Amino acid sequence: MNNPDAPQGQLHLSGVDPLEGREFSVRKRDGRIEPFNEARIHLALENAFKSVLTIPKDNPLPETEQAAVDQAAEATISRVLSRAVRGEVVEVEQIQDYAEQVLMEQGHHAVARAYILYREERRKARALRGDRTVDGRPQAQLNVRLPDGTLRPIDPHALRKTCRLACEGFEDETDWAEIAEAAIKQLYDGVRLDELENALVLAARERVERDPAYSYVAARLMLNIVYREAFRLDATPALAEVPALHRANFIDYITRGVEAKRLSPELLKYDLQKIADALQPSRDLLFNYLGIQTIYDRYLIHIKGRRIETPQYFWMRVALGLALNEGPQNSTFEQETPLQTTSEHPKETLSPLYSFGAGEHSTE
Repeated sequence: MNNPDAPQGQLHLSGVDPLEGREFSVRKRDGRIEPFNEARIHLALENAFKSVLTIPKDNPLPETEQAAVDQAAEATISRVLSRAVRGEVVEVEQIQDYAEQVLMEQGHHAVARAYILYREERRKARALRGDRTVDGRPQAQLNVRLPDGTLRPIDPHALRKTCRLACEGFEDETDWAEIAEAAIKQLYDGVRLDELENALVLAARERVERDPAYSYVAARLMLNIVYREAFRLDATPALAEVPALHRANFIDYITRGVEAKRLSPELLKYDLQKIADALQPSRDLLFNYLGIQTIYDRYLIHIKGRRIETPQYFWMRVALGLALNEGPQNSTFEQETPLQTTSEHPKETLSPLYSFGAGEHSTE
């Protein structure tokens, strides 16, 4: 029988000497200490049962299920207090671990799965909100798996900044926060870097029917993928870094293309540094999504599945290839077919289709 004078929220078992009249504390995820409240365990387990049975939170459980909740809660509370009476600090995560174990042991497997998924969603939400403890440490953390297999914490603020920058110039037509939140919902711990990048692109692309401006936003997010591949980076480069990366990597790009027999060795005879200095990466922002995706899929040179050139490298490569056969009096060229869409051979050809979806700036 419960002691009516006991403080609310504390479990007191009459006649059980170690627990009579005692209070216990729990350390929260943010490091704060609060009184242990067994009612929270009952409520969490009730919600898990209701989730599986598709019962609204405000509606009561059937009598049989409510009895199962009470039994599971009492078993969980017993395990928590068995540690507390030994003087151990009880953590919120430990309490939830006990609840999972009890649900499985008592045969409530579907409820246990729902409870596990709920915990993971909450952990993910804390990580992406950037929740921290009282001493400044992250409460939870999601990691992205880089191409070399290493893990790195996902920075939700950086993801939101990437979306905000992609929407610059289209603020009236697009909602960068909506794109970011839609992409973030698709993430999980250990997500691959390419999956993370594609989640951002997809979130913008799905909104193109709402406003065509989202096509340009999706294109900019797609360009981040192109730049990371071409410049062999482990992370998306900042927009301000893109011009310098183009200049710094152009000669290496030509050299690699020649070594892989994707480009003609004749290209090495040009003043490549002068050409690199003339590149205008800002023109990539003229692409809509269909244009940059077509360029990526069909035109950019790749070695072992990885693109080694950007759109501006591609355009310059075509121009240099055409210029190789021009004499001093020859200012024309013959268009060749068929189109070599993947540029697998060091023979420069020009597509009979010129429109790559660059909006009103298309070369038609």
